[in-house]
Amino acid sequence: MSPKIDKKIASIIIVLLVIGCVGGYFLWTQLNPAAPSVEQTLIIGTTTSVDILDPATGGSWPTYMVSNLCFDTLLGLKTPECVEVVPELATEWTVSNDSKTFSFTIRQGVKFHDGTPLTAESVKKSLEYVITQAGPNSFFLDDVDSMEVTGTYQLRISLKNADIGFLSKLAMNGLVFPILNADAANAAGDQWGKSVLIGSGPFKFNESREGERIVVVRNDEYWGQKAKLDKIIISLFANSATARMALESGEIDMFYRNPNPDDAIALKANPIIETQSLPGSSRHLYFHLDVAPMNNTLLRQAIAYAINVTRVWQIGYKGEGTISYSMVPDYMVPYYKPTFAKYAYDPAKATELLNEAGYPTGFSTKLYYTTNWSPMDVDAALVIKDDLAKVGINVEIVMEEYAVFAADLYNGVMPMDIDNWAPDYPSVDNVIMQAIHPDYGWDATAVNWYNARFVELGYLGKNTTDENARKLVYDEAQDIMAEEVPVYPLVFRPGYVFYRSWVKGFVFYPMAHSDKISFVNTYIGPKE
Repeated sequence: MSPKIDKKIASIIIVLLVIGCVGGYFLWTQLNPAAPSVEQTLIIGTTTSVDILDPATGGSWPTYMVSNLCFDTLLGLKTPECVEVVPELATEWTVSNDSKTFSFTIRQGVKFHDGTPLTAESVKKSLEYVITQAGPNSFFLDDVDSMEVTGTYQLRISLKNADIGFLSKLAMNGLVFPILNADAANAAGDQWGKSVLIGSGPFKFNESREGERIVVVRNDEYWGQKAKLDKIIISLFANSATARMALESGEIDMFYRNPNPDDAIALKANPIIETQSLPGSSRHLYFHLDVAPMNNTLLRQAIAYAINVTRVWQIGYKGEGTISYSMVPDYMVPYYKPTFAKYAYDPAKATELLNEAGYPTGFSTKLYYTTNWSPMDVDAALVIKDDLAKVGINVEIVMEEYAVFAADLYNGVMPMDIDNWAPDYPSVDNVIMQAIHPDYGWDATAVNWYNARFVELGYLGKNTTDENARKLVYDEAQDIMAEEVPVYPLVFRPGYVFYRSWVKGFVFYPMAHSDKISFVNTYIGPKE
């Protein structure tokens, strides 16, 4: 072969190598859009305070968020609708004909963050840990009758009562159902949820500095799809204005929970800030029937007539969302029934009912709220105070930090409070049963309301598979709630997440209360 041909061949080879390298790099950047030169740390700002990060006993938003990042559940929800359950730690499952026995095959090869293999026994211990801790959400497991490990990766859960929504509950990744290392939790003692937190999720707990930040890092040994982010920092801010300025300056990448109304309006109008709206949550009044005189049904009906809910919506909540006429969200078709619409603003009717209730000159009471949920609640409280004053009810407004508020909710202190509720899983029984049902509801122990027919309907709805028959059951349950008024719905409010344009690929699940965000495909792109 001549030297000239050698040179030509060599030149062709070099060109092909260059094309191959460039083409390979192009393909790599398409499959891996986050350039390696960009630091893959996401900083989320929030003004929500932290109680404890233990998913068995905690109740704050950062607990939900960290649980979603660091733990897996037996089942997941298929996005974006979040109605259909899909495999997660359980690869297969069967349900008995009576909807009382659930058998699961646990995914093999999964390890907790400390290297401990995750088995059916691990899942059983995790759920037992939640039950024994008796945290604020442990009622979700009150119906569990027994759990039996039938093989290394086989688990059977039996319920006391039929529950067609049980699989949806198991997909809740905020509290209770995340599978934790119970042996590690018991060994850590009071450091669990503070300096020790071990799950099997795509991120691992790194540190928590009280009042400052929470840090999680990528789990490189994760059994599923590995996260693109190296680290997520939840940065805790004392107030909304400071968090807003941090987002605008680029100090943080995302602001979620809880901008005040003025900051939210400013961020939505700022062209450099991206906004995503989220499914809403309910704002409503809870009447605590163990605190006089709220045990009087006529009096509660009077309060319902005395409140101009349109003003509460327009002034208190800035016209965001919609007025709610049921505890069941209006998007839960066909179960939503606007039964509270009958309480159209009518001060004369309220005065008439107060007379019948034995309070012709009115009375004095207190209305509690916490800033942990929404800064707008104080404005709503002021509107309610003004409306009730017009019919002779003198209201003192009491604001409490969340930890104090959560304790006072159950100790017979509050006559009424502005409360918050959003579905944890996609089933109407989550509202009827978990919100206020005397045998199940977390908040039911605060409201202390009991109606035998309502209790019966709650169980009937859980056991009814025919949708038309089930609708009739929940229609009647909503009628009873509206007649006896243990709760008075105010509004359904949307949520918002504000972020910079360089944050790519995150997905919010449409179950507002669980605050589940998928960060598996999230990455930080080039910053402006």
